[in-house]
Amino acid sequence: MRRPVAQSSPQEKQSSRSPQVIKNQQSLSPSSSPRSPHLRSSLSYGNTTSSTTSSTPRISLRWLCLSLMAMVALIFVMGTMGLFFVGNPWPSSDNKAQDKLLEPPTVLNQDQEEIQREIQNFLFDNNHQDPSSVSPTIQHLLETWESPLVHIVNTRFMQEQGHLKALGRARFYLFTTFCLPTMRLQSTQDFLWIIKTDLQLDVTLLHKMVHLLQPYSNIYLVASNQNYMIRNTNNNNAGNSWRDGAEIQDLLHAPIYTGNITRLYQAMLQTNRQVILETRLDADDGLHKYYLKQIQDKAIDQFLSTTSEPPKWLYWCTRRHVEWHGGAAVVKNPALLPGKNQTLSQQELVDYYGSLLVVEHSKLCITPGITVGFGIGTPADQVPIHAHDKLFQEIRSLAPHNACGYEHVKDCLELVEDFLLVAVRARTPTSAGMQRVEMEQEEQDNDTTTNNTTTTKNNKKKKKKKHHKPTPPHVSSFRMYLYWDLLHDDFGVLREQIKYTNRYILDHLVPIAKDNLQGQCTSDHSCKNETKDKLLKIIAENGG
Repeated sequence: MRRPVAQSSPQEKQSSRSPQVIKNQQSLSPSSSPRSPHLRSSLSYGNTTSSTTSSTPRISLRWLCLSLMAMVALIFVMGTMGLFFVGNPWPSSDNKAQDKLLEPPTVLNQDQEEIQREIQNFLFDNNHQDPSSVSPTIQHLLETWESPLVHIVNTRFMQEQGHLKALGRARFYLFTTFCLPTMRLQSTQDFLWIIKTDLQLDVTLLHKMVHLLQPYSNIYLVASNQNYMIRNTNNNNAGNSWRDGAEIQDLLHAPIYTGNITRLYQAMLQTNRQVILETRLDADDGLHKYYLKQIQDKAIDQFLSTTSEPPKWLYWCTRRHVEWHGGAAVVKNPALLPGKNQTLSQQELVDYYGSLLVVEHSKLCITPGITVGFGIGTPADQVPIHAHDKLFQEIRSLAPHNACGYEHVKDCLELVEDFLLVAVRARTPTSAGMQRVEMEQEEQDNDTTTNNTTTTKNNKKKKKKKHHKPTPPHVSSFRMYLYWDLLHDDFGVLREQIKYTNRYILDHLVPIAKDNLQGQCTSDHSCKNETKDKLLKIIAENGG
């Protein structure tokens, strides 16, 4: 049964309107950060005058019961359609609010170009000037920063692939299902989340992203294809971070659609005055709700220590995560009684929740959550940069004089292992590298093994790949439900939203795979023959 809201509408065609860019508006006086809206539902009952007859209480009770039953039915329908979290991201054509953009936050009561010139002059043209001699605007921005560090989270979304609509829609669903909920749930919101997207991103998709992110003052949607600390590169020859100003220069010249610009400018001016943290997070991954807070606490304890010599730089990463694999499985209907004559469709159900797999590597940092910390005064060119699959080995094999300054080089990279599940990763055909992606229809003998969940350690050398798909080991239903509960409680990921996203991807496998194939080998994206072969196989097996 196909998802009822997967219909395309005329309004999904490219619109002549583009979302307003914050940096092109006249600025106003600074205001407090906007609050994040919360979904609220209420049911109120009017006060009625008591009647002398005995029938009135029974009528009120009857209406109350009917109202509650209606609410339960409505909640069930909404949950099934995946509307609890983000609603229908592709509304019907009669939705008049589709193109209405909220007023973005503004900065100060003066021209923003002048502010940008002053920031440029303060940071790059006169790097050592006395702060007391700068303009009142810069002085105000310097003095009103209260945090002991600057924490930047970097995410890419559809860079160099803005014209691929089917792929963009699927990634939007994954972003709203896995990535955004985990960041909204973080126990600290003292970070700046910079989401870089393509300069020519499909206008409809851009509108959706702007609508989705505008309520959050610390989330910045930026039109730029430039990446820095999140690049899979070992090149140290070019500017590559917040500390050396490369990312700041890009933000000063790029269109920014969401976020509190005042806060962003304050963070720019602290680049040489505070501890800097930069965290990588892909748009289809998520982090444990306490992850960023724990990284910040560790950074403050070590970089701002008063009892020992602080390090020049540090890395944090994790090796344990839960993977969500999309796909559908045919299961027996547990509601049927044995011995009855039913049709095949009555005997079987299709499970669209996908499956979970817990993975723990031995000596490898996974991509989500990799964080580099710069001590105060540490130049960026003194901090080594490596791809995530080489980071652990390269850092721990450094010579002492090239390391972070600690006596034991291994302390320059710390594994974050305080949580049972540290990160969540979605494995679908939208992935650029298509690593560990399986989207197959399977048959299951019982409903308790539909979501096979296991723990593996990738600490052995890679063996020659076999042609058959390995069968996951049996997992108790208790552990299976435990992992699903942790995904909800520790990451804010909703199971019904996963089902909704999964069904959308399954219903559009061919156009998604074709777009992903077309987007291969663009800047900072995968360019492997193995990836192309997987995508071609998906297209061929699904009638494409």
